[in-house]
Amino acid sequence: MPTDTDDTTLEALLAHPAAPTPPWLLVLHRLRCLCQGLATLTLCGAVLWWFWLYTVGMDAQPYVFGGMTCLVAKTPLCQVRDFFVESQGYVAYEPVAFWASLVLLILTQVVRFALSPLLPRRTVAPRHGKGLTLF
Repeated sequence: MPTDTDDTTLEALLAHPAAPTPPWLLVLHRLRCLCQGLATLTLCGAVLWWFWLYTVGMDAQPYVFGGMTCLVAKTPLCQVRDFFVESQGYVAYEPVAFWASLVLLILTQVVRFALSPLLPRRTVAPRHGKGLTLF
Protein backbone atom coordinates (compact mmCIF):
# COMPACT_ATOMS: atom_id res chain seq x y z
CA MET A 1 0.00 0.00 0.00
CA PRO A 2 1.49 3.38 -0.99
CA THR A 3 2.25 5.84 1.77
CA ASP A 4 2.48 9.61 1.71
CA THR A 5 6.27 9.42 1.39
CA ASP A 6 6.20 6.86 -1.47
CA ASP A 7 7.80 8.49 -4.54
CA THR A 8 6.64 5.83 -7.00
CA THR A 9 2.96 6.79 -7.15
CA LEU A 10 1.70 8.68 -10.17
CA GLU A 11 0.59 11.62 -8.02
CA ALA A 12 4.07 11.93 -6.49
CA LEU A 13 5.70 11.81 -9.92
CA LEU A 14 3.42 14.52 -11.28
CA ALA A 15 3.82 16.70 -8.16
CA HIS A 16 7.63 16.39 -8.07
CA PRO A 17 9.03 16.04 -11.60
CA ALA A 18 12.62 16.16 -10.29
CA ALA A 19 12.05 13.01 -8.19
CA PRO A 20 13.96 9.88 -9.25
CA THR A 21 12.23 7.86 -11.95
CA PRO A 22 10.97 4.51 -10.67
CA PRO A 23 12.40 1.41 -12.37
CA TRP A 24 9.00 0.13 -13.54
CA LEU A 25 8.50 3.31 -15.53
CA LEU A 26 11.87 2.96 -17.25
CA VAL A 27 11.13 -0.69 -18.08
CA LEU A 28 7.77 0.30 -19.53
CA HIS A 29 9.44 3.04 -21.59
CA ARG A 30 12.06 0.62 -22.94
CA LEU A 31 9.38 -1.94 -23.76
CA ARG A 32 7.47 0.73 -25.67
CA CYS A 33 10.59 1.66 -27.64
CA LEU A 34 11.22 -2.00 -28.47
CA CYS A 35 7.62 -2.51 -29.62
CA GLN A 36 7.76 0.67 -31.71
CA GLY A 37 10.89 -0.52 -33.48
CA LEU A 38 9.38 -3.95 -34.05
CA ALA A 39 6.18 -2.43 -35.43
CA THR A 40 8.10 -0.12 -37.76
CA LEU A 41 10.22 -2.98 -39.11
CA THR A 42 7.15 -5.19 -39.57
CA LEU A 43 5.26 -2.42 -41.36
CA CYS A 44 8.19 -1.79 -43.70
CA GLY A 45 8.53 -5.53 -44.25
CA ALA A 46 4.83 -5.88 -45.11
CA VAL A 47 4.98 -3.03 -47.63
CA LEU A 48 8.16 -4.43 -49.17
CA TRP A 49 6.62 -7.93 -49.34
CA TRP A 50 3.54 -6.53 -51.10
CA PHE A 51 5.65 -4.41 -53.48
CA TRP A 52 7.98 -7.27 -54.34
CA LEU A 53 5.11 -9.67 -55.06
CA TYR A 54 3.33 -7.20 -57.32
CA THR A 55 6.48 -6.38 -59.30
CA VAL A 56 8.80 -9.39 -59.28
CA GLY A 57 6.21 -12.04 -58.44
CA MET A 58 3.99 -11.01 -61.33
CA ASP A 59 6.76 -11.44 -63.91
CA ALA A 60 7.87 -7.79 -63.59
CA GLN A 61 4.58 -6.52 -64.95
CA PRO A 62 3.52 -3.17 -63.49
CA TYR A 63 0.69 -4.35 -61.20
CA VAL A 64 1.69 -2.16 -58.28
CA PHE A 65 -0.92 0.58 -58.73
CA GLY A 66 -3.57 -1.94 -59.73
CA GLY A 67 -2.85 -3.87 -56.54
CA MET A 68 -2.99 -0.96 -54.08
CA THR A 69 -6.18 -2.34 -52.53
CA CYS A 70 -4.37 -5.65 -51.95
CA LEU A 71 -2.06 -3.87 -49.50
CA VAL A 72 -4.92 -3.34 -47.03
CA ALA A 73 -7.66 -5.81 -48.01
CA LYS A 74 -8.14 -9.23 -49.58
CA THR A 75 -10.50 -8.58 -52.52
CA PRO A 76 -11.48 -11.22 -55.12
CA LEU A 77 -9.01 -9.65 -57.58
CA CYS A 78 -6.27 -10.00 -54.96
CA GLN A 79 -7.16 -13.66 -54.45
CA VAL A 80 -6.77 -14.28 -58.19
CA ARG A 81 -3.40 -12.53 -58.13
CA ASP A 82 -2.39 -14.52 -55.07
CA PHE A 83 -3.25 -17.75 -56.88
CA PHE A 84 -1.06 -16.63 -59.78
CA VAL A 85 1.80 -15.76 -57.43
CA GLU A 86 1.50 -19.05 -55.52
CA SER A 87 1.52 -20.98 -58.81
CA GLN A 88 4.97 -19.48 -59.46
CA GLY A 89 6.23 -20.79 -56.10
CA TYR A 90 6.06 -17.57 -54.03
CA VAL A 91 4.24 -16.99 -50.75
CA ALA A 92 1.20 -14.76 -51.26
CA TYR A 93 0.96 -11.43 -49.44
CA GLU A 94 -1.38 -11.26 -46.43
CA PRO A 95 -2.75 -7.87 -45.30
CA VAL A 96 -2.80 -9.10 -41.69
CA ALA A 97 0.91 -8.26 -41.38
CA PHE A 98 0.21 -4.68 -42.47
CA TRP A 99 -2.74 -4.17 -40.11
CA ALA A 100 -1.12 -5.85 -37.09
CA SER A 101 2.00 -3.72 -37.38
CA LEU A 102 -0.05 -0.56 -37.92
CA VAL A 103 -2.16 -1.24 -34.81
CA LEU A 104 0.98 -1.95 -32.76
CA LEU A 105 2.57 1.27 -34.01
CA ILE A 106 -0.51 3.30 -33.03
CA LEU A 107 -0.62 1.66 -29.59
CA THR A 108 3.03 2.49 -28.96
CA GLN A 109 2.32 6.13 -29.77
CA VAL A 110 -0.63 6.16 -27.35
CA VAL A 111 1.61 4.73 -24.61
CA ARG A 112 4.28 7.29 -25.50
CA PHE A 113 1.90 10.19 -25.00
CA ALA A 114 0.57 8.64 -21.79
CA LEU A 115 4.08 8.25 -20.35
CA SER A 116 5.47 11.58 -21.52
CA PRO A 117 4.43 13.62 -18.43
CA LEU A 118 5.94 10.98 -16.12
CA LEU A 119 9.35 10.54 -17.75
CA PRO A 120 12.15 13.01 -17.00
CA ARG A 121 13.03 15.40 -19.78
CA ARG A 122 16.55 15.07 -21.15
CA THR A 123 18.41 18.31 -21.70
CA VAL A 124 21.70 19.10 -23.34
CA ALA A 125 23.66 22.24 -22.66
CA PRO A 126 24.34 24.35 -25.76
CA ARG A 127 27.47 26.44 -26.11
CA HIS A 128 25.73 29.62 -24.98
CA GLY A 129 22.62 30.09 -22.90
CA LYS A 130 20.37 27.67 -21.08
CA GLY A 131 19.81 23.96 -21.71
CA LEU A 132 18.08 22.82 -24.88
CA THR A 133 15.22 20.35 -24.45
CA LEU A 134 15.52 17.31 -26.72
CA PHE A 135 11.94 16.05 -26.36
